[in-house]
Amino acid sequence: MPRYFFDLPDGSLLTDEVGEMLSDDDAARRSAQRLLSELVESRSELWRDGRFSVEVFDADRMLVGRLVVQAETAG
Repeated sequence: MPRYFFDLPDGSLLTDEVGEMLSDDDAARRSAQRLLSELVESRSELWRDGRFSVEVFDADRMLVGRLVVQAETAG
């Protein structure tokens, strides 16, 4: 199984040094969705910062995909 890494580039960059063994790129994308969902629920400052993302890289550190949440408040 290949290893995938999930970096958090917004604010202070958090680089995943350990990664996770997953079956393929699709499984890595689903894992990124779960991770971003958990982070959005636990981080109320998202509304202040406006944007948050997770970048998925394969074992060669080639970008597999990026998932971005954009928060906007009315008024």
